[in-house]
Formats: sequence, structure tokens, C-alpha cells
Amino acid sequence: MRGGRGALGGPVVAAALILPEKFRHRRLNDSKQLAPELCEKIYSDLVSNPKVRRTAGTARFVVNANHSIM
Repeated sequence: MRGGRGALGGPVVAAALILPEKFRHRRLNDSKQLAPELCEKIYSDLVSNPKVRRTAGTARFVVNANHSIM
């Protein structure tokens, strides 16, 4: 999943990984530069590592009269 602009509909979703200090993965780089198959492999490596913490959350939002998200 990649971040970026999207339609103003549905909940806002955010996710994060907390990597251990001095963590290195020899193939982890900018996900936009990786083939989808390699992204899947790196994902598997990360979620199977008990030292890598992950979380995700959602929030509803309201667009006001100035088209600002609140």
C-alpha cells in the first residue's frame, strides 16, 4: 500500500512499522522502486520478525465549508 492523495470519501487510514534500533533489511528500500513480488517478500519478512512492531488505525473525518479536513 502506498500513501498519497485519494478521493475524499471513506475513513482516513494510517499504518506504521516501528523497526528495532540498527535494523537493516538488505532489500528494503523505497517501495515505489520495488517489484510487487519483492514487496510481498519483504512484507512477509517484516511481519514474521517479532522485533518489528506494527500498528494501524482509522478515523472518520469531516470536510468543512473551506474544504479543509477536520
